[in-house]
Amino acid sequence: MLVKFNMSDFTYEIPDEERFLLAVLINLKRKGLVNIASLLEGSKCTISHGGQFSRRRWNAFWTTVHFDIPINKYEDVMSQITEEIKEILRSVCDEVIPPRSGLDVMGIKFSLSLEDVPRERDLIADLKRIADELPPELASEIIPDDIKEKARKMSGIYAYLYCVENALRAFIVKIAKEKYGDDYLKNLKLNAEIERKIMNRKESKEKIKWLSVRGDSDIFYLDLDDLAKIIRNNWDIFNPYFDSQEWITTNINEIAECRHPVAHHSYLDEYERDIIRVNFIKIMKQISEAFK
Repeated sequence: MLVKFNMSDFTYEIPDEERFLLAVLINLKRKGLVNIASLLEGSKCTISHGGQFSRRRWNAFWTTVHFDIPINKYEDVMSQITEEIKEILRSVCDEVIPPRSGLDVMGIKFSLSLEDVPRERDLIADLKRIADELPPELASEIIPDDIKEKARKMSGIYAYLYCVENALRAFIVKIAKEKYGDDYLKNLKLNAEIERKIMNRKESKEKIKWLSVRGDSDIFYLDLDDLAKIIRNNWDIFNPYFDSQEWITTNINEIAECRHPVAHHSYLDEYERDIIRVNFIKIMKQISEAFK
């Protein structure tokens, strides 16, 4: 029987998001969709609406559920998300949300969660603890105050670099799969240098078993500047997502130039750190359109 609600029946209250996510996971598992539930394990969610009516129920609001995916799972999750999975999630979320809330779940979005990145104060606390355990004269020599201060400033930069590199890899894989299917690597234009780098790094991985797997795609064996080359060489499939080829390759290459000294634990000044932050934000906003 169809239950009708008057406007006065709606509370428009957003439910407790932690309990909501737990209920979504339980419902997915009850429906036998364990594989989808596993993608969301360890994630958090936020529920939002802009006051726009969904037009599905009288005076119910168009509502979006945002899933914040942990950094260590992000590339794997995004490589598996399809439009079909997004629709299943939307439907389950809509079933879970209380009908009297007046919130119709009409959209699902995914984003990176930075909550598991160590905070600066945790790093400094660890350095101080280690230094305190050393003889004072030795501590001041091998972990001087200026090194601790530079480490504090650089700690966040590693998170930016990690996120933008892996987000770009996930983006390239997603667009290439949509265009060419699972055999996308055979269709992407990869120059000899990139193909050689992939082969050499895969061979090294086979020899050194204790190293973690880079990802479920050969794209994860490549560096940041290699990703810019792939986008440029396959502009026909990537151009809908950017204003120009120069825009995206310039932004990536500027980050890559700063990344090289970071990889060797060199210190970046404030201007260079700002380049990474600003370009990170621009790139992430641009490629996020592909995951909507």
